[in-house]
Amino acid sequence: MDEPTKQNSLQPYSTAWDPARIVRFASRATPAAFAELAPLVLAYASAKDPLAVAIVEEAVDAAQHIIERLMDTGSIAISLVGGLAEPLTPWLPSRIRDRLTTAQSDPLDGAILMARRAFFGHVRPPPKHHVHMQRLHEVTVNLVAGGQA
Repeated sequence: MDEPTKQNSLQPYSTAWDPARIVRFASRATPAAFAELAPLVLAYASAKDPLAVAIVEEAVDAAQHIIERLMDTGSIAISLVGGLAEPLTPWLPSRIRDRLTTAQSDPLDGAILMARRAFFGHVRPPPKHHVHMQRLHEVTVNLVAGGQA
């Protein structure tokens, strides 16, 4: 994307500079509405806009803390997923980027595996290609019944 300018990038938001409109937007906006602004913030951050850089650095700092916690707990494979994974990766310190791997499954599989490990200790990964709700039901039933997952 070319360096952003107010004329080309902010055209759809030109009326948003009114403080009252900003407050209304922020108080009513859904996560999806905020997500629509991410490409704009990333473009400005790439152009070294101080406010945009601060926003991106705050997001990277939060991701870094989570990744470091996962590393501290012994996670051997850590993957970033989602729409911001690719654009935020270059902002991470190299010691963290070097630990990232390509996702081998989706986030729900990882969450279920982490829950199973927390409850039962070391367990095998769930089989691939199951319907998520079936896996979630199986784990929930086993947790409630006190069985092995």
